[in-house]
Amino acid sequence: MRPWMQKWVPTYGFKRAEAEKAKDWVLEVPQNADPNTDMFQKKIDLRNEKVAKNEIQRMKNIVRAKKIDMPRSGYLGPEAASSSQLLTAVTVAKSSTASVGKFQNKLPKEKEARGLGIKELIPGGKRKQSHITQTPEKEANLDLIKSVLNKKPKLDVSKAVSMEKRDNRLAREAEGENEPGKKGGKKPKGKGSRKAVGKKSKGNRGQRAPAKKAQAGRKRR
Repeated sequence: MRPWMQKWVPTYGFKRAEAEKAKDWVLEVPQNADPNTDMFQKKIDLRNEKVAKNEIQRMKNIVRAKKIDMPRSGYLGPEAASSSQLLTAVTVAKSSTASVGKFQNKLPKEKEARGLGIKELIPGGKRKQSHITQTPEKEANLDLIKSVLNKKPKLDVSKAVSMEKRDNRLAREAEGENEPGKKGGKKPKGKGSRKAVGKKSKGNRGQRAPAKKAQAGRKRR
């Protein structure tokens, strides 16, 4: 619902554009602006600029999410590029001449790009020779090898004690299995290993006299 039109208008398509024109049929011109400036065209340009800026930021977010390296050289535009990227682009552009930028004029407050990997981007730059000679480098490598070979391993006391206890327990279990007569040990084979099997003896059990009869009488309580 558009209050200035007193009717419902869709939020997309040509009807929306017509509704916007009906709303902004007149625009105020600022006092410090040129009176001949087309404010309608200026509004359209600002909107297109915002859309492009949002699109660039969206692409940057995708690159950052996928962990892709962005180009450090080149011109990305003042709206998209940072100050360090602009300095890098200017430094590389000035160095891309036949004189490698030695005869290029500089601005009064111009700064040079600094940081890791900047010199690799400048064409014609030569790598400086290392100030370390062969003898100190050889001695440094030998010292490193000696320190690695003479390094003593760290002793874990708790781990060593637990391993010693484990070895003692396994040794006791092995001795217990080899000794006969103990629980879990092997029984010896051969004669005399088994007990003699026979009839059980009758302890303190004799036969009653057949002539003797039980005396009948009153039972006592």
